[in-house]
Amino acid sequence: MKPLSLKIGIPLALILTSGVLMLTTIPMLSFGDIEVVVKVDKEPVFVGRLNDMIVPYAGLAVAISLLTGVTTVAIAGWQQALHHSNRMQEKLASLEGKIESQESLIE
Repeated sequence: MKPLSLKIGIPLALILTSGVLMLTTIPMLSFGDIEVVVKVDKEPVFVGRLNDMIVPYAGLAVAISLLTGVTTVAIAGWQQALHHSNRMQEKLASLEGKIESQESLIE
């Protein structure tokens, strides 16, 4: 399996980030006129329309979408580093084998 490179990971992160933001804001746009009562310990903390809660909801939606993008880029970088590390380990093993064969020729 070929690792996800950063050249692909960054555009993918942008697509995922915008998709998550869009999907998390659709309910607010669709159901914004619904009356909402938020209770904490059976005491109403907020009474109003869903649209009145748009600022904290939008902040949460933006945070979730940014976290999705950052996670995608981090996974792409991790896969790329892991692939590079595996290639270097194979190269090191090959060089160690060559050194051993050269040492046996010297003896």
